[in-house]
Amino acid sequence: MTRLLRPLLATVLVALTAAGCVRIPDSGIVHTIDDGVVDTGPSVRYEPPAPPAGGSPTDVVYGYLDAMLAFPVSVDVATEYLTPDAARTWRPDAGATIYRGPRATSESGTDVATATLSLSVDATLDARGRYAGAGGSTRESTWTLERVGGEWRIANPPDGLLIEQRFFESTYRPVSLYFLDASSSRLVEDPVFLPAGESLSTALVARLLRGPSGLLGGSARTAFPDGMRLDGSVPVRRDGVAEVDLSGDPGSLDQRRRELVSAQVVRTLGQVPGITGVRIDVGGAALDVAGVDRTQPVGAWTELDPPAGRGVGQVFAIRDDALVVVNGSTTAEFAGGLAGGTSDVADFRVDPRLRRIAVVPRSRDRVVVADIASEPDLVGPAAYLGAAVLKPVWDAEERLWVADRVGGGSRLSVVTEGAVRRIALGGLADTRLEGFELSPDSSRMVLIARTSDRAQRVYVASVVADEDGAPIGIADVKPLPLASAGLGQVRSVAWRSATSVVALASAGTSSPQSYVARVDGSSVTGGSLTGDSLLGDVGADRVLASGSESTPIYIGDRDQRLWLRDASGRWQRVAGGPLRVPSYPG
Repeated sequence: MTRLLRPLLATVLVALTAAGCVRIPDSGIVHTIDDGVVDTGPSVRYEPPAPPAGGSPTDVVYGYLDAMLAFPVSVDVATEYLTPDAARTWRPDAGATIYRGPRATSESGTDVATATLSLSVDATLDARGRYAGAGGSTRESTWTLERVGGEWRIANPPDGLLIEQRFFESTYRPVSLYFLDASSSRLVEDPVFLPAGESLSTALVARLLRGPSGLLGGSARTAFPDGMRLDGSVPVRRDGVAEVDLSGDPGSLDQRRRELVSAQVVRTLGQVPGITGVRIDVGGAALDVAGVDRTQPVGAWTELDPPAGRGVGQVFAIRDDALVVVNGSTTAEFAGGLAGGTSDVADFRVDPRLRRIAVVPRSRDRVVVADIASEPDLVGPAAYLGAAVLKPVWDAEERLWVADRVGGGSRLSVVTEGAVRRIALGGLADTRLEGFELSPDSSRMVLIARTSDRAQRVYVASVVADEDGAPIGIADVKPLPLASAGLGQVRSVAWRSATSVVALASAGTSSPQSYVARVDGSSVTGGSLTGDSLLGDVGADRVLASGSESTPIYIGDRDQRLWLRDASGRWQRVAGGPLRVPSYPG
């Protein structure tokens, strides 16, 4: 690093560290704690200097990188390092490359120079802010510099931003864009990273208007008409009301579409600290939504969330010969369901609305569905017949998902009113599934699979649906980078939120602990990674989470005990055991 850049980087990074905003990572994964609240970002402003007079080509390259450390985030100074033609055509909004360890060398002629820049790339962001890990791969690029007024300027900058890793950690925040599922009946989240600060509300709406291209295997939808744009910025008044001014004709939006547009905007902006309500104008006129106030509160549109049963704090389990309910650290019997018939039960699942129960007998060759208040007949007519059936899962529409073995691989099916539909597993069809769970909005799936070489991997996939919202397959299958965080021997997975999963895994030879990973692979937290209180060596074999961060995480062990992390962060045993095959509804 040249003498020019070294003090500049040191100044901003020391300032950010002093503000308590930086944690230097120990690997290519971003170790951040996502508590569902977006903070306002660094309080330290940094205005990078303009290009120095007489700077060498290498100085100009390093200065250009430093210019992208501006906070509030701005590219005004960065464009001063470019030739006039490059400044006009450069597209800083095309995405971002997150790097460490820049090294530049150059060769100069009289009027033209070349510079080679080498970066260790940890991740990239696309134009919407979607994160993709790069694992610290080395990337080299060659830049051309030309004389402008006697000074070197960059003629061919790559589109997008180049963001130093520590600046990314201190400045960018995990948020979600809210789109619609294939049937436009439910909101689904698209996790992205955007810079914190005063411009966050504007950036969120601008990205939302770009649509859900490619999201959820192409089955996600938006209510915004083609060509609708954001007029200006999204200011936030002192009373916490965000004002969103959209271009277009409000008369082109029918009542249902006005509701859906409102839901997408309000829920997306509801993540910004300080925003309490949203006012939406279209074409200069108020967006009139029947039965809705002009200022829409950020807590509105919960009817487009998954069923409430997915987020209840109750865990169901079998104790002796009865179905019981666990609330916090206490246990109570449930009136009805499995009475006197539990000895042959291998697994079960209660539906999200607490009306039906799906039971797998010890033979694991079938699934029986019954009213939760009745006793299911485990040898009578079955909703599904198969082999080595795993714990079933109910989705947000109360369809039953079943995974079992076929030949040397696995199959996935959806059971609806006695009909069975096969779900295309794509590249995972030849693996042996060991467990799976649906996200609370049923838009994604997490799967534990063992490949032909007997290697175990955890995958996250999107659920692809037809125009009627019926699931037909999975897409966007990506492994969760748990191994990159030093984790292995995954015993169980569950959804912590719509965009994060919790895995029961081991770090090295240590006992299994719960770890939370974002579905985009940008962070893994918990256990020994972040200094959490550890559960002792109790033979932990399953982790339970409802998909709502307002409900607790439980861990079950081989002795049929259930453990809960209390308010002080310590693990305590749930009373009233032993508790067999516990699970949240869903």
